[in-house]
Amino acid sequence: MSKICIIAAVSKNLVIGKDNDLPWNLPSDLKSFKKITEGHFVIMGRKCWESIPEKFRPLPKRENIVITRNKDYNAVGAVTINDLETIIKVFKNDGEHGEVFIIGGAQIYKEAFKHADKLYLTQILSEVEGDIYLEGLDFSEWVLTETSEHIIENGIEFKFTTFDKLSNVTGEKKSGKGSDSEANA
Repeated sequence: MSKICIIAAVSKNLVIGKDNDLPWNLPSDLKSFKKITEGHFVIMGRKCWESIPEKFRPLPKRENIVITRNKDYNAVGAVTINDLETIIKVFKNDGEHGEVFIIGGAQIYKEAFKHADKLYLTQILSEVEGDIYLEGLDFSEWVLTETSEHIIENGIEFKFTTFDKLSNVTGEKKSGKGSDSEANA
């Protein structure tokens, strides 16, 4: 069974974007994203795909899948699919792909949390102005498994964190563990 992983950078107030772009410039976060996702499938929504500069599309050394309701949409260099649930079920039922990454945007993240097994978060340790938010994340369903030291880059303090779904760790959902306050400490 492949693991469904969500990877995102998110501020303390859950901002993930502004004007269909990242509201911060963190080269080490982009480098981490590349290192973690290379060699894997990456699943994203149409708006996320379009936010990637054309010269970087498709994301190299990754199989790109774009989710869109528009059946005629052509994402050159990527596979286009109309249903996130179906592609997640396909990957969940096959054990050949290791980790499969949900990389955005907001609507795709929101739909994917119920299926996700692992969460890679770059946590921006301050509130950031934006218009796109990470919805659907309930820290009580996750246990923190890895965290980096705090990093400051371009005046922004952040850390890299990894979480596993509690039901995958314990076999059942628990409450009170992996709380929001723990994750943002």
